[in-house]
Amino acid sequence: MKNEKKKARQYLIDLQRDRSAVALAACVITLVFTVGAITWGVVTYTRTGRSLGHLFRFFTTLSNMMTALAASFIIPYAVSGIARKRFVYPRWIAMLHYSGTVNTTLTMLFSMTFILKVDPVSAIGGHNFYLHIICPTAVLVSYLMVESGQELSKKDALKCLVPFFLYSIVYVVMVVFLGVWNDFYMFNVIMPYYISLPGMWILGCLIALGVRKASSKLSERRKKILLSSWSEDLDPIEIRIELFGLGRYNGMAGDMNELTIPYDILKMISERYGLDASDLAAVYTRGLLDGAAEKEEYMKNK
Repeated sequence: MKNEKKKARQYLIDLQRDRSAVALAACVITLVFTVGAITWGVVTYTRTGRSLGHLFRFFTTLSNMMTALAASFIIPYAVSGIARKRFVYPRWIAMLHYSGTVNTTLTMLFSMTFILKVDPVSAIGGHNFYLHIICPTAVLVSYLMVESGQELSKKDALKCLVPFFLYSIVYVVMVVFLGVWNDFYMFNVIMPYYISLPGMWILGCLIALGVRKASSKLSERRKKILLSSWSEDLDPIEIRIELFGLGRYNGMAGDMNELTIPYDILKMISERYGLDASDLAAVYTRGLLDGAAEKEEYMKNK
């Protein structure tokens, strides 16, 4: 029984390490797939003598670059989370990751439902097979695996579509009104642009809300599984000891100027065991300051 309690306490405190490891694996996969596919496109265009500027006109390329950028930003936080047992990153990175995921999913669905029927080569030929199918799928799966801890609203779902809204307006102007670009997405071929454009905006909104809902449901499911694994009869004193130890560990391992309080963990513990969240925060903070002071003393005497 004692070993079971110890295991439960350990899992309760180390849960962030598992989240960090999963996030690291997911983002590395995203980065490898997207950078590989874009590089393949650059090599293909260079060998055939086509302008690289044309490659970067495609929203497919731009949205995949966005997800690669978001993944590269998350990776350092995931690595730090494994060492510090605390996985957290800024909200703007979470929004960038969400936006990239929604926009690549949009390109995948558009390619498979519209472009494939008219021009299969453009839809799934060559490096486009990776940019339109493999990368968006990998990105969507990896996004659902990464728990940012950020609550995204319906308003955030609209914000994440701003890159697509802006691109679609530029596209229509360059294709329809100025005639500078070819209609490579066939916005004005399958249907008139004044029908296809709002139709794509509606599709984008549905995808953004769908991804948000799926992510929230998976997050809630993982939380329920986590809470069910915690022993019901943990001693409040033991919990406080572990929280003090976690705070001390983070105080010694973290950056002196970036010490944070894991509010999500404290809230879950508070709800699970009926303990006062402010009391738990005070215990953790004492450990955090104790660890930071010890680290500072060590650095002075080093």
